Amino acid sequence: MSEISIPFTPQMKEAVLSGSKTATTRTKQYGKRGDTFRLGKQSFLITSVRRVLLGQVAYKFFLQEGFNSPESFIEYWKKLHPGPAYIYHQKVFLHLFEKGVNNGNTAASNMCYLWKESYNRRLYCPDRKWWKQHSFFL
Repeated sequence: MSEISIPFTPQMKEAVLSGSKTATTRTKQYGKRGDTFRLGKQSFLITSVRRVLLGQVAYKFFLQEGFNSPESFIEYWKKLHPGPAYIYHQKVFLHLFEKGVNNGNTAASNMCYLWKESYNRRLYCPDRKWWKQHSFFL
């Protein structure tokens, strides 16, 4: 697990922070499952990274990308990628993520311990006396 950096346009940063965007599609892989990134004081956990077709993102994941329709996702993609911008069969990386528990409070995140095993991940927070499996953020 690492803390990574993923660049967002101001419009998309606002969508991520509001919770309406829980996925980002990129032409290269920025992180892997379990990595985190920050926007302002808010931390986010990457829950999955998938290699998919751009057309699949447009028609199946447009809501997670923060758009109301496939057409609005395609239009925005074309603005960001001039030239032959939108190619349905182009392979891309879909990064799914969720908000982190600590909201920028690093002291809170240091109170919990991540236990990795070959088949799952568990988080133990002694001050809260609980275990959570698979994802270490609420």
